[in-house]
Amino acid sequence: MAGVVLVCAAFALLSFGSSSSLLPFVASPSSIQLAKQQTSTTKVAPGNVAVCYSPMHNAEYPLNGAGLASQDLLRQAIRGDLRVLSKYVTHIRTYYAQYYGVQVAPIAAEFGLKVYLGVFMTNEGWWSSEVAAAVDAVRSYPGTVEVVLIGSENLAWWQVRASDILAKVHDIKSALGTAATTVKFGTVQRINEYLDDAFNAETSALAANLDILGVDIYPFFTNSYDRTKPAALLDAQWNKMAQRFPVAKMRLMETGFATDGGSNPVAPSVVPSLTDAVGYYQGLVTWTPPGAENSPKFWFMAFDRRADDNSMSGEVEKHFGFFTTDRQLKAVGFPSELVDASVATTPTPAPPPPPSSSSAQPSTTPPSTTAPSTTPPSTTAPTVAPSCIFQVGVDFVGQDVGNAPGSSPSSCCSVCRSRSGCHAFSWSSYNGGTCWLKSAKASTAVNTKIISAVVT
Repeated sequence: MAGVVLVCAAFALLSFGSSSSLLPFVASPSSIQLAKQQTSTTKVAPGNVAVCYSPMHNAEYPLNGAGLASQDLLRQAIRGDLRVLSKYVTHIRTYYAQYYGVQVAPIAAEFGLKVYLGVFMTNEGWWSSEVAAAVDAVRSYPGTVEVVLIGSENLAWWQVRASDILAKVHDIKSALGTAATTVKFGTVQRINEYLDDAFNAETSALAANLDILGVDIYPFFTNSYDRTKPAALLDAQWNKMAQRFPVAKMRLMETGFATDGGSNPVAPSVVPSLTDAVGYYQGLVTWTPPGAENSPKFWFMAFDRRADDNSMSGEVEKHFGFFTTDRQLKAVGFPSELVDASVATTPTPAPPPPPSSSSAQPSTTPPSTTAPSTTPPSTTAPTVAPSCIFQVGVDFVGQDVGNAPGSSPSSCCSVCRSRSGCHAFSWSSYNGGTCWLKSAKASTAVNTKIISAVVT
């Protein structure tokens, strides 16, 4: 791939139409689904949230026509990336099977990560290198590569046809021989094309011949996005697609929210911020995709892009990472760390607790009307203002001082901060979102429907 500019077709600039055309948002309790990672101690990712990965943020990766300085240094950079990611996710998605000859699968296997392996579509000579890397990954690391993906947002503007994608799939299956039966094959396209009748023949052919229909859905690029209902647009678009295609084949392969870089012209009212990115992430964690409850949901992107990366179409597209370019978390709990599967199982239902418990009905006392804070997060500490360290899947038991409506865990931070005697809370999706306010964090219980935090 030397000399080739590697450009990820990363974003779907969505035009959903007016909000009246969307399916209604219904707030109801959602179980946080957990993805399993086979390591010596099985770990799970809250909400099944996985991540899209590219090494292009590293200084060792050549950009803008520069040559590769050292394949070994690039390999070590990728190893450093995946070492970090393995603490937070169980699955990664790549856009290439190899980067300048460095394969991702063996490094992913080293850290126990499962891979949705992208094989970049091209008619140039290095296509054979992509095929060879994919074949080696599937054969040499059984169980690591779960899905082979061919085509990324390239039905858009008729860049390719379904027959082109299926021909590339045939190339890889032929090279794999009997090993082709050990993995699934799929593609990733924008929600636009899946819902556009003009593409019915193309998408129907893909649905008939592939195991996986990956879809990219970005409420961030929709001007009607409502930060108080972060998963509403996502849920509506997913359900529209599910009316057309077998839901068992559907996978959310890209979604995300920028933390900086300015608004996009297609959605000028949606302003990038760390606070809203964390809020959207929390919505993604608690959202259960109907029909694909146990499947990974991929966040774009693992790391922010470098300032000198000219492959992106705008500044905002460089700021979708969970992490900065140098692998630093932007906020505690964004994303949440993996937890032991043995701990994160839903407990046997207990008798109803007293009315002040987090899982009980709200009290008859008029709830607080304090609005969620819109104050930007502090630039001196990686936390959301007010400072809240979120614990996903953990219920703070007892110590109740009241309750108040809260559309997201982030809004509970401000509610608790404004309430005398409140120093912690547990949030659930009950009644559209409720903050169960606590005087302190005392005993805890595992509950996959709850997100808790200590407020400092």
